[in-house]
Amino acid sequence: ARITALANAVSASVTSPNSDFTCHDRTNEASRLLEILMPLGILAYQCIVTMGRFMSMRIDLLSSEQLKMQRRHLRFEREKCEGLLTSMLPRQIIASLKANESIEPQLFNDVTVIFIQICDFSELCSQFLHQPTVIVEILNILYLEFDRLSDLLNVYKVETVGDVYMAVVGCPESILNHADVAAHFALAVQESMHLLRVHV
Repeated sequence: ARITALANAVSASVTSPNSDFTCHDRTNEASRLLEILMPLGILAYQCIVTMGRFMSMRIDLLSSEQLKMQRRHLRFEREKCEGLLTSMLPRQIIASLKANESIEPQLFNDVTVIFIQICDFSELCSQFLHQPTVIVEILNILYLEFDRLSDLLNVYKVETVGDVYMAVVGCPESILNHADVAAHFALAVQESMHLLRVHV
């Protein structure tokens, strides 16, 4: 019995240091593993946070670019609408419309109406029968020149119908020498036609 008790005590003393050593070894391995995995986890977290910030900055940048593009498009459309209005209505009427003011009809007693017709327009159309874009380009060049001269001499363009350009002097702004201005406009148009023959 004594030998058995002694053998048990010796085996207990031998087993307990080994179990302490195994437990201590496992704790060291766990701490080492934690030391290795902790920086990787922190790095992964920082990468996720950085990617989230990058994505939010990218979305903000895209939305600001889209906003700028929409503002540019809106400005372009507004200028186009104002250009169309200016080609159809006098500036005073447009200003009244923008200010939501009522527009009353006006009477102008002294005005000069101008009609400009392009000579041999039907013959020109027959020459370029299969090229309508050429006719449109020619009319565009001529009418742009007429518009430039009308702006220069304070002549108001009423409308263009086919090969006829209609303008008026003395309306919507009263001008005392409206007939003189109309004559100057007609002479300037004739002079510019001689110069434009080279281009057309």
